[in-house]
Amino acid sequence: PWCVQGMPQEQRSLHRKDRRRHSRLLPACLAMLAASSRSRVLSGQRSFTFSPQLPPLALAGRTPIPAVAIVGTAPCARHRLACAAFPEANVAIASATALPALIGAPVTAAAATVALLLVSGGKFVSLGLSGTAALYIIISFTEYIYHRYVQHLDLNRVGLYKWMRQTLGAPTLLGDFHVLHHRETLNSMLLDPVPVEEWPDVTVHRGTAATWLSFVKMTCCIMLPAHPLLCALGWSAPFAALAVVMATLLHLMAYNSLHPQMHGLPNVSFEQGPPSLGFGFQESAVAGLLRRYHIVHHQTYAKKNFNVCCPLVDHLLGTFATKGSVA
Repeated sequence: PWCVQGMPQEQRSLHRKDRRRHSRLLPACLAMLAASSRSRVLSGQRSFTFSPQLPPLALAGRTPIPAVAIVGTAPCARHRLACAAFPEANVAIASATALPALIGAPVTAAAATVALLLVSGGKFVSLGLSGTAALYIIISFTEYIYHRYVQHLDLNRVGLYKWMRQTLGAPTLLGDFHVLHHRETLNSMLLDPVPVEEWPDVTVHRGTAATWLSFVKMTCCIMLPAHPLLCALGWSAPFAALAVVMATLLHLMAYNSLHPQMHGLPNVSFEQGPPSLGFGFQESAVAGLLRRYHIVHHQTYAKKNFNVCCPLVDHLLGTFATKGSVA
């Protein structure tokens, strides 16, 4: 290598020994670096430093690792590890005098790996929990607002919207298929179909299932508040967008697993919309709880329990009920 040219034979021999020791140390070093980009583990007088300013060089004759190199400016142990993959890294990890013990111990590599999993895993768990909570809250508000104020026309009774209709000419919301769905639902949750003349474009699921168009609309509605919030919590923009799409899809798959079957209708296939969720979900205790929750919505004549799959906002706004007025 270029850094040993012109060295005396004795120094070259020392240099080769150092290279072998450093190459065995490299996996543990990288694990410790990834575990904490700001931590320092100092020992003795000399230390090895990860420096992003150093030019990455190839590890000749060894397994290539992207953007990582051993940079030698002098023989013996005064080498530095450069890692361009971690731009914020500034980690001093071991002294030259501590290298033999650190290199030769498999336990050290295992400990470094465990430290990496604990630290990075803790961060991922934190992001996952905060993101899941944020998405649940936003989806709960979305389904509540749409179900109550659009499908059940409560927006027409809101004072501000009344003023907008009278002053600004805002349109009056009209009943859609959901109103017809409530009209034909009996107290037993089975259906007494309305005449075809009243519902000429009815499908096999009679307005009880979400379609792919519903999925696109709901994804857009959830994306507006959820994406910036997830980014503020520390999610990257692409993963935040992907999380919104997947959460919306999972929500509508759960909806299509519950609502049609409650009214004696078949499961939803992929061609008809987000497919009904499998994996035993329909027979689970959670599904049974949500069914009872929605039954009360029908038994209170659409005055309570507007949430369907994500109960929360009903509790916050006082529209939760445990039983309806119809036995």
